[in-house]
Amino acid sequence: MILLLVMLTGSMISCDFFSKPQNGNLVITLYCQSIQDSLTERTISLEQWVIDNQVELASLIYIEGLGPEYYIGDENGRIIISDVPPGTYTVHPVFMSTEHDITVQVVDEKTTARTIIIPDILIQGYLVHTGFMDANFRKALSVGIKREDILTTLEWDYQPVYTALPTMFYQDGMYTNTGVVENAEAATTLFGATTAQNFTLKHNTSEAHASLASQIISQWGDYDAVGTITTSVTDWEIFTNEVYELHDYEVARFGWVFDSNNPLVFLRQIFDRTEYTSDAYSALVAEVEEIQSDMDAEAFLSYIDEFHTMILDEGLFIPIYEN
Repeated sequence: MILLLVMLTGSMISCDFFSKPQNGNLVITLYCQSIQDSLTERTISLEQWVIDNQVELASLIYIEGLGPEYYIGDENGRIIISDVPPGTYTVHPVFMSTEHDITVQVVDEKTTARTIIIPDILIQGYLVHTGFMDANFRKALSVGIKREDILTTLEWDYQPVYTALPTMFYQDGMYTNTGVVENAEAATTLFGATTAQNFTLKHNTSEAHASLASQIISQWGDYDAVGTITTSVTDWEIFTNEVYELHDYEVARFGWVFDSNNPLVFLRQIFDRTEYTSDAYSALVAEVEEIQSDMDAEAFLSYIDEFHTMILDEGLFIPIYEN
């Protein structure tokens, strides 16, 4: 009887010892370098920074070998993946070059937490309010300028952009977009046979913004449909109140540093600040909000190009350069 008990006990210990590993958890947080600098300088938490700045950092990553492979983060840029088999994984920030990939080791019954810091990237351009002329006229303002000439004249070593998003957002083959095609004849056609339109271009106090505005106004002056363009220059507080809060403008400078690798926040700002509305846009917003709440990253990514295409078709944003 004693021998039998020892044998059974030994068998039980042996089964426990050779039992299958239990899965672990993976937590990835992603945001840009300027946020990291701010957190260090102010010694505050990421959650508090998000509250203070009223932004949404929902980030996007790809992990080969997990199902699903695409993941979307919460408002703090944090992605929590449970029940991950132990092993080594490569985490790729979507839309970023592979140099920003990280390797993580998920351990049996443990939580592995890592942070990815992406470089700051800024896009500069102009908002065009929907109350100003029609979509064709607004598009003509973007089609009718030569970005390379502007940057060369100003001696700025920046990358011209022809889409509403910086170059990095067109990596990974997630979607394609034709962007803005510069063409003086096409711009003339889009402007139409309207009488010369006078309007105001607003920007905040800055020598660089003034130089850029001067170059663009000079190029628009080549078209009969464009009349006198008056510049309105104010300090940052007045500018943001008039343009971003009151939406009191026709054409206004708009720059954006991407807080995370999720471009939807920026695209939504363009719609909001130009006061664009349509049934198609409302339906699109409702659909993407449901997808985002379900954390369905693959479906979410498919909607980004629809927002972007709508912005270009409606002439809501004139992209100029990125740096």
